[in-house]
Amino acid sequence: MSASNFFDLQALFGFIQRKKRLSFAAAQIKTSVPNKVMRHVFIIFSAAAVAFSLAACGVAYQQERSEILRSARTETFGPPPPADYRDTGEAFIKRLLKDPESARFEWIGEPRHEAIQPAFASPHATPV
Repeated sequence: MSASNFFDLQALFGFIQRKKRLSFAAAQIKTSVPNKVMRHVFIIFSAAAVAFSLAACGVAYQQERSEILRSARTETFGPPPPADYRDTGEAFIKRLLKDPESARFEWIGEPRHEAIQPAFASPHATPV
């Protein structure tokens, strides 16, 4: 075996080894790309499912709230506020302030019946 044949065999062996590494790397790239795509698709569909379920709770809450406000009796919302509720509220807040003389109050509207959500994303409404 001559030296040139030996170097040719060594070059051929090196080429085969590099080819195997390249094909292994290419196989890894080919298999990892669909996995990344599927992960992104899974995340997108999961987010869409969560958003849809929260939106469905919002629709159910609005329907129940409308029904409560339309058909509930006055007693459902508790006793009416006292006649001097504004004076009582202002006195309470002034007791908490450091400088109560500088407090300014602006009352907008009258008390009204309302229905609120008792918990985040809850489909139920509670009269208050």
